[in-house]
Amino acid sequence: MVYDTERAWNHARELRSQSISLLQQACERYKPEAVFLFFSGGYDSLVTAHLSYQTVLNYTAGMAGRRSIPDQPDIKVAHINTGIGVPETRQYVQYTSLTQSWPYTEYTTPVKYEDIVKAYGFPGPGSHRYMYIKLKERAIDALVRDHIVQRSTWHSFLTHVLQQSYTMPFAYQQHLYTAFLKLYPLFREAAKSKVLFVTGVRLQESTRRMGHVQAFQEEGRRVWVAPLLDWTKEDIFNYLEFWQLPRNPVVDTLHMSGECLCGSFSHKGELEEITFWYPDTGEHIKELERIMYNEGFVWGWEEAPPSWWNQMKKGQEVLPGFQSLCASCEARHR
Repeated sequence: MVYDTERAWNHARELRSQSISLLQQACERYKPEAVFLFFSGGYDSLVTAHLSYQTVLNYTAGMAGRRSIPDQPDIKVAHINTGIGVPETRQYVQYTSLTQSWPYTEYTTPVKYEDIVKAYGFPGPGSHRYMYIKLKERAIDALVRDHIVQRSTWHSFLTHVLQQSYTMPFAYQQHLYTAFLKLYPLFREAAKSKVLFVTGVRLQESTRRMGHVQAFQEEGRRVWVAPLLDWTKEDIFNYLEFWQLPRNPVVDTLHMSGECLCGSFSHKGELEEITFWYPDTGEHIKELERIMYNEGFVWGWEEAPPSWWNQMKKGQEVLPGFQSLCASCEARHR
């Protein structure tokens, strides 16, 4: 049923045009030092990466060379390896990025999922924010540190050069200080530069959090961009079929990307479904369950901690919030 009518074709063109315009606005407004297209392995993020990469590449190439924008930003497809996902999804992400000629980077969480659940048990919905911080946010922090200039980097560089200048002849010092005065505004601007995080978040999957979902969301130097905000699931599948994009067998069998199986929003029967299609992954989670029971925890991967257990932990703060890279799991749970 791909674009079989003029109305459907016009709708698809309009959606694509709106998304491209939004991406161009983001580049123009924030003038990013780096742009990352997050690709989980799901189809929302696949369409986002496919639509966004060439758009951002071409538009920022035209921006580069302006007085205020000397260089084109670093543009990459990024995948977060949570350490508790279906390996076939990560392989699919790597293969697709390679065949699409997308510059690719992958970051692994520094904290092992096994260590988290051995200490605290399986999370349940109430601990999703905590799991997001441990499994994704810290990897994102490392991604940012590795790709954009930090204020501390410039400070250390300037301090080092100034210390070395004390041994120079006075005339050389004067020239050096004059050059620094001219460069200082550039240093300040570089230390404030933005990074764009482009995701496949859609309003249709985020209805219970509509007040929190916007096209642009700023977090300090980070800006989250959602170019597919108004797309429907049907729009996504039409795009996939029209552009003949490769399918992820994990999505087609489990109906989720499977890159993060932390269990926060798992449902009854999900573990058996995972085990049926991906036995190694399912058996790994079941082995963790056996370890948890031996450690004294009384609930499994598909369950939330019982209320009496949570009462024993009174005083532990729950951090509310919307996690842009976990929108599809939250939507499945609502």
